Parts: sequence; C-alpha cells; structure tokens
Amino acid sequence: MFEVSYQRITDDSPHFANLTSLFKSEWPEYEPEGDSTLPKPIVAIVEGQVVGGIAYTKFAEPKSDREVIWVNAVYVSEAWRHRGIAHKLIFLGRQQVKSQSKLYAYTHVPGLYESLGWLREDKNDQASDVVMSCSLE
Repeated sequence: MFEVSYQRITDDSPHFANLTSLFKSEWPEYEPEGDSTLPKPIVAIVEGQVVGGIAYTKFAEPKSDREVIWVNAVYVSEAWRHRGIAHKLIFLGRQQVKSQSKLYAYTHVPGLYESLGWLREDKNDQASDVVMSCSLE
C-alpha cells in the first residue's frame, strides 16, 4: 500500500523544480507562473517523490474579457495514474479558488473532468482540447 501526501508549495520549495520538470515532460513549453495572486501549486508526493501536481494561470473567461483563474496544468506520472491522484488534485485545486463563480481548464482529457462533474464550455476546432468548467458556488 502507498500513502500519498498533498502539499501546497511556493517557488522556493524543494519540490517546485520537480513539479516543473514533471509538467515539462508532458508540455515542453510549460513555464511556471510568477503571479503572486494565483493559488499556490499543489504536489502529490509518494515516498518523498513528486508524482503529480496542479498549477494555475490567469486567462480571459470564456465569452468575456474578464481575466480569471484557470487550471494551467494537472499531471500525474504514468506509474501513478488510475489511483485517484488526479481526482484529488483537482478537488483540492477547486478549494483554493473561491474568489470567482467558476473554475476553468483547457484540456485534452475532458473525461477526467467530466467524471468530477465539470461541464464542457467549448471545443477548439483546431485541436482535441476542450474548455471545461465547474461551478464554485
């Protein structure tokens, strides 16, 4: 049996570089946000190793000019998938964003979000990515 711990981290955390590397393994163009108004990233740790995480960004709300918080990245290492880690990261991530009515994600795995009650907002015609949202009210 394994135990997963979840920690909010700052950019001076020893886990920050590990999380950034994990995200870059999936999205080479990923760069951490330097915006101090964003919620802190959360990492999933097993036996001292970062196996997953969630981070945020700001972007315009769909059908609006208003800038809001979005999920920037959720990733779990392949060896640790299908164990509920991504679900828990998204659940914890939602709890950190209470200043707006919805949280958004632009994702190529909409089924993950749908399994947590998120709704499809929009589909990009050029890609397989979908804008998902969940109510925070």
